[in-house]
Amino acid sequence: MTIRRALVGAIFVLLLLPIVALLALIDRQAEDAMGEAAVIAGGTLLIGLAGAAAIAQWLAQPLDRLAANAVLLGEGKFRQLAPPSSRIAEARATEEAFARMAKAIRERDEDNRDMLFQLRRFSEGVGQSPLAIFFTEPDGRISYANEALTRLTGFDLIDVMNEPPVMFWKADDAAAQFAAIQGSISSGMVWRREIASITKSGRGFDAVMTVAPIRTASGKVAGCAGILEDITERKRNQESLRKSMEEANRLARARSMMLANMSHELRTPLNAIIGFSGVVEGELFGPLGDARYRTYLRDIRQAGEHLLALVGDILDAATLEAGEIELRDETVDLKELVQAALRMIEGAAQPRGLTVTAHLDPAVIVRADPVRLRQVLLNILSNAVKYTPPGGLVEISLAAGAAGAEIRVRDSGIGIAPERLDWVQQPFARETVDAFVAKRPGVGLGLPIGKALMELHGGMLELTSAPQRGTEVTLRLPPERLVQGA
Repeated sequence: MTIRRALVGAIFVLLLLPIVALLALIDRQAEDAMGEAAVIAGGTLLIGLAGAAAIAQWLAQPLDRLAANAVLLGEGKFRQLAPPSSRIAEARATEEAFARMAKAIRERDEDNRDMLFQLRRFSEGVGQSPLAIFFTEPDGRISYANEALTRLTGFDLIDVMNEPPVMFWKADDAAAQFAAIQGSISSGMVWRREIASITKSGRGFDAVMTVAPIRTASGKVAGCAGILEDITERKRNQESLRKSMEEANRLARARSMMLANMSHELRTPLNAIIGFSGVVEGELFGPLGDARYRTYLRDIRQAGEHLLALVGDILDAATLEAGEIELRDETVDLKELVQAALRMIEGAAQPRGLTVTAHLDPAVIVRADPVRLRQVLLNILSNAVKYTPPGGLVEISLAAGAAGAEIRVRDSGIGIAPERLDWVQQPFARETVDAFVAKRPGVGLGLPIGKALMELHGGMLELTSAPQRGTEVTLRLPPERLVQGA
């Protein structure tokens, strides 16, 4: 307002002086002929005076607004700035330029406030972090440590300020290690090492220290950020795990030795029982006399064979679990292997009136362990015969293709509920809900052993079944085991 008043006053004084002189002239020469013209001129000057005053006010208003905005800008009241006027172009351009400057300052002030907020939040996050964090100057001296670091080490903030990070080390070569950290940081690399750390009270603990460079926008190293992590509990757990593994390995070795001894101690007398009972049953050294002796001897032989098979399955299951079975691969004709297995179960299938059919592709040759494949196939065929009621059907097929070799065994037995298929493939698991099944001999090791042996070959054993609709078992060998051109 001061600028506008001064400008209006000056214009008013300048215009008033000639008007006063003109009025004096009119008073002295009222009768002259020029009196009328002077009156007209005086009126014109009065109108000019009013117009000049209006022009002065019009010119001064944007300057007054500019002065007021300058005061508000100085007081930081950015949101109270008056908008630009639309008077004369020069004043408006000046005022608009000033408004743009004020807007830029206001935006810069808002950016600064956001930056300060982010910086405060970062500082609070680092300060309250559970990780023990510290920052160093470019020379490697600590310039900041959070509460977690002081809590871990027992040092106060004043103790660690301007000290190198190696003050937390228990090692005697602190100077050399500090030089190693500085060398790594100067080359832009992150330095990380497991160390033996020490607290202010002298208590030692295992830790991992990580130090990373902090670079400016130009790439210059402005300092370092570091983390000290207490790994004492982790090391203790690792040591406990190592001891547990050593103990487990020792027990596994002991079990292997026991199984080897058991295999010899059990199989040797069983083989003697089976062999001698067969000799006596066959009356190789003369007749027995009473026919009941022959019946008893047959029962002894069959019981011995069953016990021998059971011992063999248990030993195989234990050996597979320990991972100690090694395959002895040979070139195997699968058709011949299947036919041999069928002949071996023929004696069990015929008395039950079972129909056994085979659909075998010729010349399916693979590289595999024939003993183990025969063991798997006999287990599957024996189960099919065992769990199929009299008069039922057992089918076996053999085929080979791009997916490898495949043997399928399908029966018309009692079947298994789909939700129990995974369960029956576990060791010692048997379906006993059916009275027919409960009376069948076995301990539930055939399927688990067969599955493990097929997987050892790189193949698989698949089981599909449904109650009263039979069971289908598929044995697959991968294509890499097929012998080409056979």
